[in-house]
Amino acid sequence: MMSRLRSNAKIQSYIKATCNPTPKEAEGGWLHEFLEGFYIDEYGYPIEENSGKIRYFISMDDGTLAWGDSREEMQARYGMDCDPISFTFISAMIVDNPVVCKLQPGYLRALKNMGRIERERLLYGCWNVSAKGSGYFQREWIEFVDAKDVPKRKKTIRAWDLASSIKSEVNNDPDSSAGVKISLCEDGYYYVESAIEFQDRPAGVLSKVLETAEMDGKNCHVSIPKDAGAAGEFAYLMFAKPLIHSGYRVKKSKTRKGKLERFMGFSNAAENGLVKVVRGKWTDKWIAQLENFDPDRKRQHDDLVDATSDSYNLVNNQKGAQKISSSFSPASLTKANQFSSFP
Repeated sequence: MMSRLRSNAKIQSYIKATCNPTPKEAEGGWLHEFLEGFYIDEYGYPIEENSGKIRYFISMDDGTLAWGDSREEMQARYGMDCDPISFTFISAMIVDNPVVCKLQPGYLRALKNMGRIERERLLYGCWNVSAKGSGYFQREWIEFVDAKDVPKRKKTIRAWDLASSIKSEVNNDPDSSAGVKISLCEDGYYYVESAIEFQDRPAGVLSKVLETAEMDGKNCHVSIPKDAGAAGEFAYLMFAKPLIHSGYRVKKSKTRKGKLERFMGFSNAAENGLVKVVRGKWTDKWIAQLENFDPDRKRQHDDLVDATSDSYNLVNNQKGAQKISSSFSPASLTKANQFSSFP
């Protein structure tokens, strides 16, 4: 192909290539530099709305690539003498090939029954999946259900882990705001019904929180984190006041425990088969972040992990549960029933 690029042919030269998703640390992982941040998200899954969009890049003196959406943009930023190269990425999975699905139904079945890593790569198109992680959560522990199959809810909470910045030249990798909705249902199982993750400025974050509360309904409690100090109180009230004024029940989430300690309750419930997940487009990203969660890793995106921890802990915090004494005395029979507060 390269010889054709150097030829005197009177047509515009280009390269077309196909490949399976490759982890960044593996041979061929250099493709991540072309894909991450625009064509694939931070978890390695294709961003559908950007598939097929043409972008332009130039190589900088330090070996990194600078990107833009048009030649004009690149020339405005780097000078009229720069000559950017166009690039596009088209994501495709087995379901995008109906002929193969029809003629070889066993192939799709084989993909679904592969191990987690190969299944994520070859069936779901994930570029970042790897065997790394601490093992506090595994996809195999949970059961997927349809929304219509969620039984009567006893308690529902959406907990938020909030951030208020967007990607910029100063901060190229900001945290995201994340909200996870979990219900404890009459059958005794915990149902993860929704997970949202996005980046925006403070006003945009507040708007999204209010919009999501309206979508969830008044029966869903809303948990807002409250950090220590006056700044934490101010930030909490900025979100809590409009929610309360709109008729939603708001709970404080005081995040003084370590990330692992907060997550262990949900991890234990999942490992023991008590967690079910409602199918949706959000599940792959949510699962990938929980599977990759490592409390010893200093820099990682765990916004969905924290929101999941808080949602589970709050929905599981039965009023009066901590007051039950392990000792027994006849005098206790005259006291109020300590178990009456349980649903």
